Amino acid sequence: MEDSRPVETNSVTALILAGGFGTRSLDPTLPKVLQSLDPYTKIMDVQLRGLQNSGVSSVNFLLGHNADQVISHIERCRAIYPSLKIGYFVEEVQQGTRVSVSDALALIPNSNEFLLILGDTVVFAPLAGYVSRWLDSSLEFAVLCHPNLHMEDSDLLGLDESGKIRSYVEKGSGRVVDRGLLQVAATGAMFFTRRAFESTSTSETDVTKALVKSSLG
Repeated sequence: MEDSRPVETNSVTALILAGGFGTRSLDPTLPKVLQSLDPYTKIMDVQLRGLQNSGVSSVNFLLGHNADQVISHIERCRAIYPSLKIGYFVEEVQQGTRVSVSDALALIPNSNEFLLILGDTVVFAPLAGYVSRWLDSSLEFAVLCHPNLHMEDSDLLGLDESGKIRSYVEKGSGRVVDRGLLQVAATGAMFFTRRAFESTSTSETDVTKALVKSSLG
């Protein structure tokens, strides 16, 4: 991972997974965060707009595929969102999202609370309420679930009536889900502490799977 100006503050630090190919996107040649929502707006723009004034003051993009394109857009965004400190990491060899997050956390040792956003997730709801609610809770890990249009091709979280995660079912044919639980796609955004991440299994390559499985015990 190259030294690429990571930033941190004493508040919640946002990490945006922006290193993957947009294989299901309209333009698979672009990283997910640079996919256009309209002629003037990219996914990254909506993510940063939602993060400003949310209680998050530093944002780090975890880059890989076509990193130079994302870095160029980051430079423009710094002037547009002056309240956010925006940095980035570049993973030269992609080894999975858990490794990317682990490498990023090693470079920001003073940060202990994180908001992880998937590169193709667009959250239009105000994030400030979710951030403050998580900070006020005693939870080490929480998921802000985001609907998608491909549940059949997504890992699933099974939630009980209180919203607590009770199961994690991987995508694939023949999977069996608990019909007594609300099934939602394991996509969106995740809040976690450094301690929660350090308890995850190093054998897992996917950070969502690692955090959820660790929380389930």
